[in-house]
Parts: sequence; C-alpha cells; structure tokens
Amino acid sequence: MTINTNLDKIKKYLATEFTTYALLLDGEWGSGKTHFISNTLAEALSNTKFSIRYISLNGVSDLNELKKKIFFELMSERGKKVKQSAVFAGRLLESVAPLNGVLQVGSNLAKQIKAVEKSFNKKKLANCLFCFDDFERISENLPMEEVFGFINTNFVEFDKWRIKNN
Repeated sequence: MTINTNLDKIKKYLATEFTTYALLLDGEWGSGKTHFISNTLAEALSNTKFSIRYISLNGVSDLNELKKKIFFELMSERGKKVKQSAVFAGRLLESVAPLNGVLQVGSNLAKQIKAVEKSFNKKKLANCLFCFDDFERISENLPMEEVFGFINTNFVEFDKWRIKNN
C-alpha cells in the first residue's frame, strides 16, 4: 500500500464513530512504518482532535510491564492531554492490583486518580490513536496472543478506542 492509501484508511477509521476492530500496518522491518506514524500521520493529525499515543513493545516481558508503558505514555508530556488520560490511568492502576484487591502501587495514588477520572469526559480519551510498535521485539516470555488479547479486551471491545499496530 502507498503512504496516501494508508493515510486515507487511517483517516476513515478515525472518522468512524464506533469501531470494533484495530488496524494493522504491516511491512518488512525497516520499511518505514514507525517513520510514517511519527512524521506523516502525526502531521496529518496535527490540526485535528486526535492525538497519537505511541507505545513501543521493545523488550516487554509481561502484561504488567505493558500496562506501565501505556500509563507512562498517557501521563507523559508528549501527550499534552494528561487530564484526558486520567480515566484510563486509573483503570490501569487498578488492573495492576492482585485479585484480592490490595493495590501494590499505592492506594493513595489510585484514590487520587479515581477522583480525577470522575471529573473528565471519557469521550475525549477516545480521541487518542494508540499505536503499538515493535511487536517483533517483544520478549520471548510474552506470547503474542496475550498482547493481542490484552489490546483487544482493554481497548477495542469494551471502550472502542482506536488502535493501530505497527
């Protein structure tokens, strides 16, 4: 596919109010997928309501590590929309907790984020395009099916957030 075709398909995807699928930008290693996201797509979306959230999967060895990477991306200066990220960040912190309900990362922080998340509109977070990159560099300890399952369950099926995989 050409750059313009990819860009047109992504714009159409973003223009769709509710989606039940993610996009996959496939290509040989070194073919320019990350460059396309960082430059062409970023420029095309610069004057829109959408922001790109880039998450590299390089070296990720378990889902908790992936959750942390997503959390830090949402809270980073690159996003410039930290308030919009509070809903998702609160959920991520809760999901890191063991099943018995004891939050290992600090209950005070989780409570603060939950309080903030109530005051923000969840729809604004839907204006983020989550781009997961470096699938070929995921640790051998983490099966690809688990990563795709995590993305599908936590982003696509229930919240209808927009995902693009490199």
